[in-house]
Amino acid sequence: MKAYYSILDLSCLPLLTQPMQHVLNADTAKKQGGNVIFYTAEDPGTLVSQKITKAKLNERPDVDGFIFLHLKQFFYGDTPGFSFLQKILADGYEVHFTREQLSIHNEMELADQFSTLYTYGHSVSQAEHENLKHIIQQTAQTNNKLLSTLYA
Repeated sequence: MKAYYSILDLSCLPLLTQPMQHVLNADTAKKQGGNVIFYTAEDPGTLVSQKITKAKLNERPDVDGFIFLHLKQFFYGDTPGFSFLQKILADGYEVHFTREQLSIHNEMELADQFSTLYTYGHSVSQAEHENLKHIIQQTAQTNNKLLSTLYA
């Protein structure tokens, strides 16, 4: 049975709660003949850089692949995260996107899907990017206030 790392997306809160994201990504794992055995999520300040997910990849987890809630997780920055996606595949992992029901098993499939991914990236509107930046900033401010209250 295959094993997967689930990557949640905090930018979907509160519309799509973390428990629901777990259910959705677990369903994708099941469709691939596996289970989610690890999960993580980016902090509001790392959604664009994917720093936490990159750190998990560098740990070389004993999994078959990574399941992302949606493809948009690679398009939060000013430029698409194609190089990171390629690195995941080059390191021998599969990549699955729950919302789009899209699976990429290797670099050849990435090359075949590139035009689709590129088109998707351009379809994410500037207004959506600005809205997301606002949400990230608000969440980071709220978290900082909470932390300063807890440690004051």
